[in-house]
Amino acid sequence: MGVLEELRQQTNLKKVHDDVQKTREQIWQQNYENIVLPKMQHIYYYLKEVIDHLKFIDHKLKVKDYSQRFRKFETLTQQNYRSKYGWSWWYR
Repeated sequence: MGVLEELRQQTNLKKVHDDVQKTREQIWQQNYENIVLPKMQHIYYYLKEVIDHLKFIDHKLKVKDYSQRFRKFETLTQQNYRSKYGWSWWYR
């Protein structure tokens, strides 16, 4: 096998590898746009609505024994659901 033949083989392998990589990236992009993004948007709007309701009623949530792993944390209190940045920083 000559040098030229080896270079041809390496070039062909690189082209095939590049084509496979480009195809994978296109599939990833399509999966992101068709599967991941709509679910993320749904979760975002759901959580936004929950927080809007919690802000309106100004309800304090208390959860007892919220961590089985760390028993020394007794009661978790969640309150004041306002963010100084708002929700717009997360989803643009």
